[in-house]
Amino acid sequence: MKTQNKKRYFVFSLLFSLFLAMVGYAKPVENKETIIIANFSQDTIMIGDQLRLRVTINKDIMVVTEFPEFKDGLGGVFSILNQSNIDTILQEGRNVTLRRDYLVTGFDAGYFNLGKFPVLNIKKNSTDTIFSQDSLRLFVNTFIIDTTKHQLLNVTPPIDAPLIFDEIKYWVYGGIVGLIVLVVLIYLIKKYYKNRKRKEAGVILLPPHIEAINELEKLYTLKLWRDGRHKIYHTKLSDIIRNYIHRRYNINAMEMTSEEIMSSLRSLDVNSSILNKLSDSMSLSDLVKFAKFAPEDEESEGSLSTAYEFVEQTKPIIIEIKSVDKSSEKEKKNEYED
Repeated sequence: MKTQNKKRYFVFSLLFSLFLAMVGYAKPVENKETIIIANFSQDTIMIGDQLRLRVTINKDIMVVTEFPEFKDGLGGVFSILNQSNIDTILQEGRNVTLRRDYLVTGFDAGYFNLGKFPVLNIKKNSTDTIFSQDSLRLFVNTFIIDTTKHQLLNVTPPIDAPLIFDEIKYWVYGGIVGLIVLVVLIYLIKKYYKNRKRKEAGVILLPPHIEAINELEKLYTLKLWRDGRHKIYHTKLSDIIRNYIHRRYNINAMEMTSEEIMSSLRSLDVNSSILNKLSDSMSLSDLVKFAKFAPEDEESEGSLSTAYEFVEQTKPIIIEIKSVDKSSEKEKKNEYED
């Protein structure tokens, strides 16, 4: 009987122990305290040397921590040269360990107690600043000069070195290129104004009908249609007539189509018969220029004759006026009237 009770007690104890183990395993491990560890890679450096500041934070995964921003350096004495990204180096359940390294240097000698490293700790309902467990301490050594053995000298001024071509070659090359560009620009500007003056002088000296007759005679002497150069011939012929119409009637014929030109001329007091001939001549020129039409020699010569006739019929009327000056000498003056 006693043996049976012992067995029951043993089984009950075993089941209760298993129950406690399962409850303990299922319950999450919480870390309500955030632990900060901050230390230098060494506690003594020479002035101007660099060292590492490592900050490690162990916290609950639901707690948010923020590393500080050092606008004036660390403790107002040491400069932050670089900082690493925040790395997660360990995570167990709800516990997580973060790490960040800072590269630090200093140029003031002495012993410095920078205090504890601050971290902003943000929980669900509160925000506060927590600090590392230990203070940051650092000793910065400087160089000791024995003035009895070493003589202090003034700073040596810069040495006057002779000027070499390699130091100014790009300036020389740039100056040469700039000079060439300037000369070319001056030449082109002078040429432009020279041609412009020539054209203006030509317009003043030659009336439009005389200029057109001269150009038509030059074109006739070339006999381009006989060599099969119909397009060149009719293009030149069309340009001569268009330029004459532009100067004679102030119509922008160079930028207009043949139909637009004829429409403008028909609104003026121009003989309809010669306009019909001119219209046929300009239509023939369009066919040659744009449709590669090859007219007969008689048609090409006829277009030139039509151009002569149009200029002769539409040129300004010349009126000869005789006048006597105070010295009773006679002079002749030509005026052009539309």
